[in-house]
Parts: sequence; C-alpha cells; structure tokens
Amino acid sequence: MRKIEPPSRIKEFNTNLENLSSSAAKLSDSDFASLKITLDYPKNEFITDVFTKVKNLNPKERQKVYAYFSFELHENKNNPTGFSIIDYPVNLNNGKNLRK
Repeated sequence: MRKIEPPSRIKEFNTNLENLSSSAAKLSDSDFASLKITLDYPKNEFITDVFTKVKNLNPKERQKVYAYFSFELHENKNNPTGFSIIDYPVNLNNGKNLRK
C-alpha cells in the first residue's frame, strides 16, 4: 500500500504542534501557571463577532453553525460578552455540511 504524504501546511502544523508540546512539557508547574498567551484574534472579540453574524438565526440554526465549526458558546456572566467558548473553532467540513 502506498503511503500518502500530507500537504506541506499540515506537516508544518504537526511539526509546530509537536514542538509546542515538547516545550510545554519542559515547563515547571509555576512557569506553566504564569504562562501568558497573546492571541491575534482575542477570544471576546471572536465571541462578539459570532453573535453579530448569527443574531438573525433561530437558536436551532445557531447551534448548527456552532456544531459545523466544532465549538460551543455557554452563558457565563463573569465574561464581559456574557458567554464563554468551549473548544477551538475549525472548518473541517469545507462548506459541505452547512447547507443542511
């Protein structure tokens, strides 16, 4: 059976993920606890943008969008947006399933 090589971007991602995992494994507990991660697209801004885009959808349709991109939004009064995000949004469906 012929081995199929993944596209270079996937290889690059996997390599970077392995490097990140290796580096994180070397952190002490106190270093890990004080780790600061800077996001290019802040989480609260993302949540606000999602709500803006889906505000005219009924709850069932909103849930379809969240499921399509593999994340959930849960009410959280401690967050300025009023919600917290669970999981990391991805587009695994390449546009095929959102029409359903």
